[in-house]
Amino acid sequence: MPDPDYEWPKYPTGPKDHLHALGVISLNFSHYEAALIIFFERYIDKRFSGFIFDKMNNEERAGAIRELISIHESNRKFRKKIDFMLRHFATCAENRHTLLHAKPRVSIMPSDILMIEKAIRGTPGRIIEL
Repeated sequence: MPDPDYEWPKYPTGPKDHLHALGVISLNFSHYEAALIIFFERYIDKRFSGFIFDKMNNEERAGAIRELISIHESNRKFRKKIDFMLRHFATCAENRHTLLHAKPRVSIMPSDILMIEKAIRGTPGRIIEL
């Protein structure tokens, strides 16, 4: 990856390639997340779809999609594929959350590896080292 044409921060940030990869992960996840609206638009008036889609979190969206599919789609195989996709999306969302909300382990960060850690929710004092 070529060096950007702007000044990099003076504090330790980790390797530029690793930070670039985190940005790409975030961008691709945002595209995946935004694509879920197609289920709303297929079964609900488009003028209303965007409104309710924007009011929901991802867990609520997945629940609504499952409900819409169960009401409007009789093909069991199709419903199973949509359920698989929603479980895949939930895994991607969890992984993205872990990566993008982790903090750097600056004190031990070598220059060629991005060392990050994430506290485990609901378990004080426990962390995941990434």
